[in-house]
Amino acid sequence: MFTLGRKIDIHYPTNRWIIVIAILATGGSFSLTRDISIAWRTGASIFLTWALTRELDPKRKYAAFASAFFALSSLFVAFEVDLMAIFFLLLMMRFVNKITGDINTILDMAALLGLAAALSYNSETSIYLLLLLIGIFFNLRNTNDKKKNIIFLLFTAVIFTGQFLVTGGYGLSESDFSKGWIRIIYLVSVAFYLVYVLMDKEKSTLGDNGEMVEAKKILSAQLYFAIGISILMFFSKVPSGNVIVYMSSMLGYLIYGIMTSFIFPLLPNK
Repeated sequence: MFTLGRKIDIHYPTNRWIIVIAILATGGSFSLTRDISIAWRTGASIFLTWALTRELDPKRKYAAFASAFFALSSLFVAFEVDLMAIFFLLLMMRFVNKITGDINTILDMAALLGLAAALSYNSETSIYLLLLLIGIFFNLRNTNDKKKNIIFLLFTAVIFTGQFLVTGGYGLSESDFSKGWIRIIYLVSVAFYLVYVLMDKEKSTLGDNGEMVEAKKILSAQLYFAIGISILMFFSKVPSGNVIVYMSSMLGYLIYGIMTSFIFPLLPNK
């Protein structure tokens, strides 16, 4: 059974809202570009931004809408996006924070490894296998199923090493986004993000199986996210749409969290 998936219950108000927002964004993008391919990928990116932030901050459901608002900037830029890369990061967040349950199945691990391998092949880089290895390390700290995850770690390490031997390197390359003012904005943003992540005590929440998800598991996923997107931003060619999604997810969580904790404490924080 695949346990990293999460159902979208359309009877739940916030789920309906993000579906409507994504559909409207798709229509808005099409009206601006007249390109149906760009339009549906724009709507999908905004939905995935919302979904990523729901994993970053599962306790504050409205933080994800702050991220979706920032992601609407994708309507006004030359838009390229790798949706599979965002989806991989989303599944890795669930793998680490255990929001869908503690026990990971063979199918879960096969799906993550398959996605990482496919992304590595398509991008001619080992970065996604590296992100998988880092995620397994984080997962080992929080899971009760350590034996299976150690085997998964070793198997992934063998594949990672094999790709190094075949390609003669890890295929890391400095991204265009690691230069100039974009780098400064990113570094300042991630610094504030990390400070707030460590200060934020409102983390524990109920998981999909009805059990409490510990704060340390949510924290692990938040730290993994910062490490993961930093590696991608500085050592790979990241499409502009992915940059918007990653930055919007981080800033939506950060800004909404600061507002509800310090500025407007009466805003909904659950």
